[in-house]
Amino acid sequence: MKMKRKIIATGIVFLFCFASLTIAKGGEKMISYSFSVPELAIEKYDEEYIELKIDGSSYLMNDGYPVLPKISKTFEIEFGANVKSIDVFARNIEEYRIENEIRPSPPLLPLSLENAFYPKNSEFYSSNEIYPSSWYSYRIGCGLNDKMERVTFVTVHLFPVKYKPSESKIYFASNFEIKIRYDKPSKLTSSSSYDLVIISPKE
Repeated sequence: MKMKRKIIATGIVFLFCFASLTIAKGGEKMISYSFSVPELAIEKYDEEYIELKIDGSSYLMNDGYPVLPKISKTFEIEFGANVKSIDVFARNIEEYRIENEIRPSPPLLPLSLENAFYPKNSEFYSSNEIYPSSWYSYRIGCGLNDKMERVTFVTVHLFPVKYKPSESKIYFASNFEIKIRYDKPSKLTSSSSYDLVIISPKE
């Protein structure tokens, strides 16, 4: 049976989120989104490693580096909008000491090798580096939403846990605030014209 230990940030007793949309001068828009992170569970993975889990999260996985929780939030804005800035603020950061190393991420392997040995990045695990270096990353793309409408997707990946292996410490942010600023897309006039390019296979 796995041993489980849970860390609950002081004052956080339920999941809370708040989102708002405001319009600034000149037509600039801003999305503001705040929420609290569910509790962090520390579980024994094997005799050497532990693993970290957060309900509803996926994982940040890079070959040989520790497997850490990742929370992704996707926002829809108008198609053709110009994203001016994406700011993320980690709040209520607590420091904890852990007894074992966090399990390393396996490389991408064929199914026939899925039980192979997964070596850790020894250089990182013996360093003073804090991983990941940022609390977040983001990606902007365009596509169709559930209503088959063309929109711009802004996906923000949050990393609520950072790891410093040389000191056996983790840093846990229990709250995040996301601010996305963008300009509305310019409207197309009736005089606008476009060239239609058709690409067909060679005969």
